[in-house]
Amino acid sequence: MTTNQDRALRLLNDLAENQDDGVGVFDAVTALADAGLLTPDLPEPNHADEDGTLEWNIPDPEQPYQGIVRLYPNGNIRLVQINAPIKDPTTALALSRALAASAYIQTHQEKK
Repeated sequence: MTTNQDRALRLLNDLAENQDDGVGVFDAVTALADAGLLTPDLPEPNHADEDGTLEWNIPDPEQPYQGIVRLYPNGNIRLVQINAPIKDPTTALALSRALAASAYIQTHQEKK
């Protein structure tokens, strides 16, 4: 199975072979982004409670919001008021990015 790292290495090798003067950092990053090998920025929380709880509101085109992802100070992540089924792909993508953002913060908080 080919991984994203394999694809990135192949792309950068191909890019380097086709340029006589070397590959610039900007060209390399642009090529990786164009190939879909860079992840989008993770969203910042929409709200932070006084106790340190972080919240990401999930947008929905038919409602004020689809639900909330919460990261509690103890490290627990909870999905709140998620209305299934999620029919809009943009909403599903927002939910997955909010979950990834909360997990990323949780992982890095524990390492401190």
